Amino acid sequence: MKHYIFWRRFRVDIDKICALLINALREASYNESTIFNYHGVIRRFKAFCRERGETKYTPAFRKAYAEDVTSIKTGKFSPNHFYTQGRPIHFLGSYFISGAFDFAIKPRGRVSPKNLGHKVAYQEYGSFLRSEYSNENTARYYEYEMYCLLQYMDSIGIGGINYLTPAIIVKYLHNSKPSRQSAVLCGLRRIFKYLGREDLLASIAGPHAQRTKRIIPVLTEAERQSLIE
Repeated sequence: MKHYIFWRRFRVDIDKICALLINALREASYNESTIFNYHGVIRRFKAFCRERGETKYTPAFRKAYAEDVTSIKTGKFSPNHFYTQGRPIHFLGSYFISGAFDFAIKPRGRVSPKNLGHKVAYQEYGSFLRSEYSNENTARYYEYEMYCLLQYMDSIGIGGINYLTPAIIVKYLHNSKPSRQSAVLCGLRRIFKYLGREDLLASIAGPHAQRTKRIIPVLTEAERQSLIE
């Protein structure tokens, strides 16, 4: 707790804590190929911070980045982003709390709602998806959209999936990130068909996601040289 109060009070510079992580990985004898991959995650994290004008590390900002698991190219949930971003960002969080990087192995697992009623709905939907789709990535894509919807419901005090109304869905869409609009709409259509809710399907019949084109990040000079080597 003493360490946490110290770091929270002084708020660590993002560039500094990221540089400390890379040094700590080398001291812990991580492979250079693994460190190279972490460089990529850190580069994206820094870009995420710059876009939002943030220069100091905070747990809330780390959480926002860790949950941003949408592919830039597809605008959809990316299992690869979910796993590759999670561990390096966990390291930063452990340093903020204790003043040391925690390199202990963490078990992998799919995200799941904490609300018991929502968890049941989530699991039933997951079972349905796997009976419909043989591709696990497709099932996880739709499953993640149900997770996001249930998390939003929990945040506004909606206890069951049957209590959804068109007005709630409109607010949910309004609170979704522009970059996720296409994935959200696609996921909602699958969910509402599963529920047999024609009224909810009608509520999203009109909205269309805004198309955005982003510049694909390029390698830094150091990363390019490492790739050549």
